Amino acid sequence: MSLSRTHILLGVAVILLGIILWNWISGWGLITVDFKDAPLSTVLKKIERQGGTRIVTNADPTTKMTLQLDHVTLAEAMNTVSARLDGSSRLAYVAAPTKAQIEQVFIDFTQNTNPSGWRIHFIGGRFGGDFGGEEMIGPKELEWKVSETPEKDLQGFLDQGSQKTGAFFAAPEDWNPTLASFPSTNSVRKVTQSAVSQAKGKVEEAIFVMVRPPRDDTADNNNRGYNYPGATQTSRGGFNPRGRGGNPEWMADRMNAQIAALPAEDQADAKALFAKFQEAAALPEDQRREKMREIFQDPKMQEMMEKRMEARDAKRTPEQRAQRYRRYIDRKNQMKNSGS
Repeated sequence: MSLSRTHILLGVAVILLGIILWNWISGWGLITVDFKDAPLSTVLKKIERQGGTRIVTNADPTTKMTLQLDHVTLAEAMNTVSARLDGSSRLAYVAAPTKAQIEQVFIDFTQNTNPSGWRIHFIGGRFGGDFGGEEMIGPKELEWKVSETPEKDLQGFLDQGSQKTGAFFAAPEDWNPTLASFPSTNSVRKVTQSAVSQAKGKVEEAIFVMVRPPRDDTADNNNRGYNYPGATQTSRGGFNPRGRGGNPEWMADRMNAQIAALPAEDQADAKALFAKFQEAAALPEDQRREKMREIFQDPKMQEMMEKRMEARDAKRTPEQRAQRYRRYIDRKNQMKNSGS
C-alpha cells in the first residue's frame, strides 16, 4: 500500500513538474514587465533580456515610463513603448566585416547622427508606411520569401529584404561580396544571418526605437540627424529621403506580410483593399488619382484606418490621449478661424 502511495505521489510530482516546465518554456520570448515611473533605460533592458534582441533608441534614457505588460509578444511590447514615447519602432539588421563598425552605427543612431559611408536599405513612409498601420512585426513572425535574381551581391540581397519585409538593413558602402547562393525562405532573422555568414561578415539584430529629435536649423543638411530610420531611405549613404520605386512583386510580399499580422477578422477586408490598390497602380495617372480617391472614401478603408488608430491610442497613457484631443480641438479652431 505504501509503495502504491509512493508511486502516486511521484506521479503527481512529475505531472506538476511538467506543468511548471511547460509554463516556463511556453513563456520564452514573451514580455512581462511592471514599472512605475522607471527610467526608460531600465524598462528597455528588461524587455531586451526577455525578448532576446537588442534595443537601440535616440530617446533620452532617463525618460520616466510607467508600463504594465503581461506575457505579450516582443512586437506588442515595442509598439506599446513607441506609443508611450510618441515615436516608432523598427526591426533592423546592421551588417559589416567587423563588430566595431556595427557598434559605431548604433552609437550614431543614439546621437541622431547619420553614419558616413554606409548604404541604407529601407522602404517606408513617415511612420514606416505599413499597410494597415505603423506597427512593427517581430523577428520570428516576419517571413522573408526569398526571390532568386541574376545578381548575387549582398547589397542587392539586402535591398530585396527591405522591400519584401519592411525591415531596416545597413551595410558599409564599400562592402559588397558575392553570395554563393541565396538562403531559402525563412524568418527575416534566419535569412539575414545566413546571407551575412556567407559573406564572412557580422550582423546584429536590433530594434530601433525612434523619437523625433529637436529641430536644429543651424545644422547642415548632411548632418541633421535621423528624420526617422523608418522614413523612406536612399540606398546610398545616410538616412535621407528616397524617391518612390522598387520591385512591385517584392512590395506585394511586404504588404501581404503586413496583412498577415493584422487581426484575423480584418485580413479579408485588408486583402480586398490591397487588391484595389494594385489595380489603381496599373491605371494611367488621371484614372489612378480618381481610383485612389475612391479607395480612401471606401467605408471599409476608413473603418480599418480608424481601428488601427484606436489600437495605437489604446497603447498610450490617458494623459497622452487628452493631449491629442486638445491638439485636435486647437486645429479645428484654427481651421474655423482661418475659414472665417
